[in-house]
Amino acid sequence: MSVAPLEPEDAPAPVRALYAAIEARMGQVPNLFRVLGHQPAYAEPFAGLIGAVLAGGVLPAGLKEMLILVVSLGNGSEYCTFQHARMAGMAGVPGEKIAALRAGAEAGSPLFDARERALIALARALHADAHHVPAPVWEAARAACSEAEIVDAAFVVCLFEGITRFADGMGMEIEEMFAAGA
Repeated sequence: MSVAPLEPEDAPAPVRALYAAIEARMGQVPNLFRVLGHQPAYAEPFAGLIGAVLAGGVLPAGLKEMLILVVSLGNGSEYCTFQHARMAGMAGVPGEKIAALRAGAEAGSPLFDARERALIALARALHADAHHVPAPVWEAARAACSEAEIVDAAFVVCLFEGITRFADGMGMEIEEMFAAGA
C-alpha cells in the first residue's frame, strides 16, 4: 500500500468516532476509510456521501453494486472489484450475474432484465466517454428507466470512477480479513 491506513489507536478522537460509526454500519472499517482517516475533513463527509448513495436513491442496492462493479472492472481496480463483487453478493446479486458482468456478457443475457441491461450499458458508455454516450444507449435507458433511475445510476457510476482511481492511486490493499478468500 502506498499510503498506510490510519489505525484506530493512532487516530484522533473524531476519526475514531467516525471509524466506530462505519464499523457499526458495515461490520468493519474498510481500508478506503482508514486511508481517508489521514484527512478527517474529507473522511466524514465522504462517509456520509457514500452512505447516502448506497442506501438512498431509487435503485436497489444490488443494481447499484452491479454498476459499481462495471466501473471497477473497467478501471482495472482490483480492490474495488473485489469489494463490490462481495457487496453485490451480499445485496442478493447471484454469482451468475457477477460472472456475466466480469465477462462483459450482460447484453442480451436472460439473467438481466431490461432496466439492468440499459443501466449497465449506460455505465459502460459513461466509463468509455461521458461526453459521447451513443444515442441508442440513451434510448434504451429512457425506454426502461425513469429519469430518477437514470440520474441515480449516472451519479453512482461517476462517483465510483473517482473512488476506484483514488483506491488504486493509494495502492489500496484488500483487508486481511478478506484476503484469505480473495
